Amino acid sequence: MSALHRHWLSLGVALCALLVIAPVARAQHHGTDDAFSDEDDGSADSEDESSDDSTGSSAESEPESEPEGDADSGGEPSEGEGEGEDSASAPAEAAGPAAVEVGASLGAGIGTRSFLRPTKLGAQRLNDVLFPAADVGLSVDVWPRDSFSLGFLLRYQSSLGLEITEHPEFALPTALDARAERLEVTVAPTFALGDGPNSLALAFPLGFGMRTFWPEANEYRTPGYSLAGPQLRAELRIPFSDSFGLRLGPELLWALALDDSLTSQGVDSQAIAIGGEAALHIQLGAVIGIELCYRESHAFASTSITTALFEDVERFAVARLVGSL
Repeated sequence: MSALHRHWLSLGVALCALLVIAPVARAQHHGTDDAFSDEDDGSADSEDESSDDSTGSSAESEPESEPEGDADSGGEPSEGEGEGEDSASAPAEAAGPAAVEVGASLGAGIGTRSFLRPTKLGAQRLNDVLFPAADVGLSVDVWPRDSFSLGFLLRYQSSLGLEITEHPEFALPTALDARAERLEVTVAPTFALGDGPNSLALAFPLGFGMRTFWPEANEYRTPGYSLAGPQLRAELRIPFSDSFGLRLGPELLWALALDDSLTSQGVDSQAIAIGGEAALHIQLGAVIGIELCYRESHAFASTSITTALFEDVERFAVARLVGSL
């Protein structure tokens, strides 16, 4: 067992012990107070009896002394009532903004994919192909209400039922199933530009990005390839209100390695992708919201065969259902 696990285990045992000991100690405390109060009542009664025996007539002539004692005891709040009010108000005072917020999203929309690939036999072009798209995301925000916060994001986007048509030079056109995908894993340092809860903020999601295009069958002319490498996006976040916000910013991807299906045709081993993303967030309740997002990215790589560039263009427009805890 690691030191971190032992730490959390000892902390849990200590909390359980406090939950068990605190009610017992409080019960003993109340029992002692009640015993003291009973002894005080007994001594008071004995004193009253002795005073009645010695001065019976004076006790009858002063009946207002007992109501005064009752009024004093009734006017002062008991210890149990004070402790109940303090215990009820303590959690409300201790409650504050959460230091960590976890969110998940599920969305659908449309996308397009196209590429231009110079080859030894001539340029091969895939015009923009429209397809249905799925979108899944997981996020973790640390210190979300502070002037500085960190956001972790894992997002996956994929085509659904993408089909392309090949046009071979010496054969009939052929339909081919393919898949266009995108993966993003980033951490975003975020800086608030004001003190209010709805102030502007700058975020810099930095991490790993990858986009792929893969046909179901590799024996055709259409290549399967991926572009992957470090990714940076600079976002301006504009919260118009507690339930309405906008974020937008440019994005840069540096693909450090390309597949053999591209490099064997003279495409350089590195590529640059320039694009951007814009999203409109609408909060519908305490934990549920909707986000409308559009992103576009253009990748370029030089070639050694011709002066033409390798180009790859992706677009996604999705609507997400976002939940947070």
